[in-house]
Amino acid sequence: MEVFIDTTTNHNDIIYDDSSNLRIAAVAACLSGWQSSKLASAVKVNGRRPNRKTTDYDDVIKKINHLKRRKHLLFTRMYRLTPNLFDKILTIIEPKLCPRKRRGKNFVPPIIKLCLGLRILAGGSYLDLSFAYDVPMNTVHHYGWQALTAIDQSTNPFLDNIKSPIHATAEELAALEHGFAALSDFQLRGTIAAGDGIVFKMIMPTNEEVEGDVTAYYTRKGYYAYGLQAFCDSKCKFVMIAS
Repeated sequence: MEVFIDTTTNHNDIIYDDSSNLRIAAVAACLSGWQSSKLASAVKVNGRRPNRKTTDYDDVIKKINHLKRRKHLLFTRMYRLTPNLFDKILTIIEPKLCPRKRRGKNFVPPIIKLCLGLRILAGGSYLDLSFAYDVPMNTVHHYGWQALTAIDQSTNPFLDNIKSPIHATAEELAALEHGFAALSDFQLRGTIAAGDGIVFKMIMPTNEEVEGDVTAYYTRKGYYAYGLQAFCDSKCKFVMIAS
């Protein structure tokens, strides 16, 4: 009996001249399937598609830049920053958002990371952001928080500009007080900051999460919550944020 196998086709394309010997034909089909799967696995790396390149995001970046140039108001509404402020912040944090080893593969550009971070703060859904910026759904918050962390940890005076009045000099305190006094025709004196607070309801934390002080997160309204306080000067600029 002679069996002819074409490994470029599927299992049903096996031709044999002895229909009574099905066992040999079955073995031949298994061998054909094994070789076909081996060839297919060579196309992928560890079961994944080849890594993406930076150029995959060129179209997305073009849309962002087009929005900055042609639709300033919409851009500001989406990202809560004017195009000029956006570019200035991107220039400051860009070195922190680039990979340590630039290989041109699996690399999300800094401008997209900043867009993700700002849209997260603006309330964007990870589903919509994944579709809009062409990043996997399970990486939206990862890349977005990279940008937000870079902003938070920056020592650049333009970004590191929230200074508590507790550490202000006498001259700085006088300037803060003068701002509030001017708003009231100098009838309201001695005020250096105006603040308010809010709590975010949450489930009961564990001892490990709050270093054993669980009761500190229980509010007078009868539920557990995370607190946030913020203070601003007479120009509505934040001077202190505490959580």
